[in-house]
Amino acid sequence: MDYWLCLEFLTFFHPIFSFPACNPPVVDTEGNGRHPERLPLLIFRIYAHNKSCLHCSPSVTAALSLTTIALAQEKKIERKDLPPAVEKTVEAQSQGATIKGFSQEKEKGQTNYEAEMTVNGHSKDVLIDPKGAVVEIEEQVPLESLPMAVREVLQSKAGTGKILKVESLTKHDKLVAYEAVVQNGNKKKEIQVGPDGEHLAHEE
Repeated sequence: MDYWLCLEFLTFFHPIFSFPACNPPVVDTEGNGRHPERLPLLIFRIYAHNKSCLHCSPSVTAALSLTTIALAQEKKIERKDLPPAVEKTVEAQSQGATIKGFSQEKEKGQTNYEAEMTVNGHSKDVLIDPKGAVVEIEEQVPLESLPMAVREVLQSKAGTGKILKVESLTKHDKLVAYEAVVQNGNKKKEIQVGPDGEHLAHEE
């Protein structure tokens, strides 16, 4: 595939990449650790711009296509659209909370449901599988409530940046990490540490 064909390919598929399902945000400007730049479009912009496109092989093209297909798809849904088992879990998890909305997520052939809510003024997002099991909970926590070791590592990772928000990440009833949104000038990023402040081998 030559350079101009790359550009033509990008131009042709640009409307498709405009759909949210094909465009999960990867860089932040909205204060939540995410960006409006869209990953598939970004991939093909780099792909088309790179001079190596003059010698791209079919296998590279196929790999890029698979990257786009493998991205998680998310859509907003109504509460009435939840499976009965999921509704039961939502009812239990939202006691004393205000529900903000629901979404359905599909990734690698797996469908999950997310309930976004606020509890006593802080955010809480619950990811639930179709059978009603809680997969993951992201819940905002005060920075000062964290163990000293966790706070020190987060502050160290933040550097001169300001920590705007911290969330606990729980998967299958086990605390796996703390995640913080850090602002440095006009840029925002997410940082993670383990439950005891340790370095994580991979991002949760």
